[in-house]
Amino acid sequence: MINEESDDKNLENIMKITFEEIILFSKKLDNSKKSVELLYEYTLEKLKLDKPEEKEFTKKGKLITFDGHSGAGKDTQITLLEKYLKENYLYRDKNIITLVQKQNPFKQVSKYLWQHNDINEDNNCSLLLLTAGRKYFTYNALSPSLEEENSIIISNRSYLSNLAYQAPNSKNIVTLLPLAYFDIEADLKFVLECNTNIAYSRIMKRSPEKSGIIYSNERPEYINRVKKNYKQLSKFIDKIIFIDTSSDAQNINNTICSYVDNYFHNKK
Repeated sequence: MINEESDDKNLENIMKITFEEIILFSKKLDNSKKSVELLYEYTLEKLKLDKPEEKEFTKKGKLITFDGHSGAGKDTQITLLEKYLKENYLYRDKNIITLVQKQNPFKQVSKYLWQHNDINEDNNCSLLLLTAGRKYFTYNALSPSLEEENSIIISNRSYLSNLAYQAPNSKNIVTLLPLAYFDIEADLKFVLECNTNIAYSRIMKRSPEKSGIIYSNERPEYINRVKKNYKQLSKFIDKIIFIDTSSDAQNINNTICSYVDNYFHNKK
């Protein structure tokens, strides 16, 4: 008789060791392009992942990204926009694709780090881990999807989120922009933000879905820090569209859809 519970426990222990090895390796590195490449290759090997092809690609689709602090309503607005595009005859010839980085195996390493404060005290290497993960996501999912004819890609988070969340302060955030050397610029860049108290109340409301866990980056002081970092990034990144999501979700969606409609109308 196969002991599935034992097999699951063995796999869990193997992944724990693997995650900790990757984290310890990343703690030896600095925030540089060379470090991103070293960590990327090391993580691919440790997680036994095939390396996605890195090639010049023909961009046939359009990319819409949604960034913002925790509790800003990104998932809600992405769902509403996807529904609008699929039901609107103006986009009947478009292939609507929504991409979410949560399924990225690299992301599980970062998540493990955040859940274990004992290995996160002396050197928080989250930015490096997330950047390596973003590179995998870019070549494995994003660029192939953008090669599809008439595709509209809606992506939950861009590289801007990594910087806004992980930069220690807004003063030096510009020095971290070169880490996004491999990424693809979005055609429409939405950054959602709302009143901090409203955001935190949303986080508290959904916390039972995560067994009541509230991560440090979901707390009010961290939300305010992320807001400042996005504002600072907007000084160096062109055409970021800030959307206040404090009010009714459907009204906010109407505003976002207007931006999308205007963009595609002007591209005809």
